[in-house]
Amino acid sequence: MAVLALAAGWRGDPETRSLLVDLAGDGDATYVRATAVRTLGAGWRDAPGTVALLHDRAEHDPEHCVRTAAVQALVMHRRTPDTAVLLRRLATDDPYAHLRAHAVHHLAAGWRDDPETGALLRRIVAGPADDISRIAAIRALAGGWRDDPATEALLRERAADESFWGLQRVAVESLAERWPYDPEIQALAARLADD
Repeated sequence: MAVLALAAGWRGDPETRSLLVDLAGDGDATYVRATAVRTLGAGWRDAPGTVALLHDRAEHDPEHCVRTAAVQALVMHRRTPDTAVLLRRLATDDPYAHLRAHAVHHLAAGWRDDPETGALLRRIVAGPADDISRIAAIRALAGGWRDDPATEALLRERAADESFWGLQRVAVESLAERWPYDPEIQALAARLADD
């Protein structure tokens, strides 16, 4: 609360940003770092060094909640090529599954026109990624690449794969939304409903 009060009450004071930068990078208080990162992203996004600090916290902070706050701050306003590169790296390499899924979501929302985004999402779905990331990637593909034949083929493959029920269910639901009268999809949906 003190960090938010400081930012709200003394936003015009040049020392406020400086203190927030210090709080975002130092200390054992995870919540304070995360709040400082969010506050810098919301109030000082265009200040020199803020984007670099957010990138650093998104990639290197030891706590996933600080990394997540930094990602949210980065994508809140402006989409840059550097942020897309960072999100691609986080979507595949971050140790925290929910942050990987978060990065997948933001890539799909902000970089849908970038051919690398769809290709990465298909690799995540097809590869050995954790189930949380794979489900996020299936949902992203179904929403943004639904007319792509490669997406349809991958969703059909995952819908037939019974090795993970949650992933299969999301694939079938995604296919059923797009092709509700397809007999093969109807049969898969009926079989899942019976299970």
